[in-house]
Amino acid sequence: QQFPQNVIETLKVVSCFGQISESTIELLDLGQFVPDMQETLELAIKEGIIEKAGPIFAFSHDMLQESTYNLISAEERNRLHKKIGMSLVQDERVETNPELSTLAADQIKMCQDPVNILNPMERAIFARINLAAGKHSIAASSYDQARRYLET
Repeated sequence: QQFPQNVIETLKVVSCFGQISESTIELLDLGQFVPDMQETLELAIKEGIIEKAGPIFAFSHDMLQESTYNLISAEERNRLHKKIGMSLVQDERVETNPELSTLAADQIKMCQDPVNILNPMERAIFARINLAAGKHSIAASSYDQARRYLET
C-alpha cells in the first residue's frame, strides 16, 4: 500500500526515536519537520503501523521501525538527528531535565560524525548537554551510561 508523502515523512521522524511521547512531540514542535504530524500519526495508527499506549507512540513492530529508518539516506539521517537534537537543546530545561538532556545528547550522537557535522558553537552546546546527561546518569546510578556521555 502506498502512503501519502507526509505520512512517510512522519514515520521517518518517529523512526529516529523508536518511540516518541506526546510531550516530546509538543516540545520539539515537530510541525517544523512535518506540518500535520498529529494527523499523520493518527492515520499511521489507523493503518496499524504505529500503536499508541497512553502518551507514547511506537511502531507496531521493530521491523517496521528499522525498515522506515533504513529508508532515510545517511546524509538525511545526519541532518534529521542534528535538527532534532539541536531543537531539544533550545528548551531552557534541557540541562536540568534528565529525559531532555539524554534525548538531545543521544540524537546528536546518532549523527555519523557529530564533530564534523557541528560547528564550533554547536560542539560546545553538545559538550554541555553530554555533561548534563552524564550527571543525570550518575544521579540515577547508571554509571556505564554516564561514562558514554562523559567520554563523548
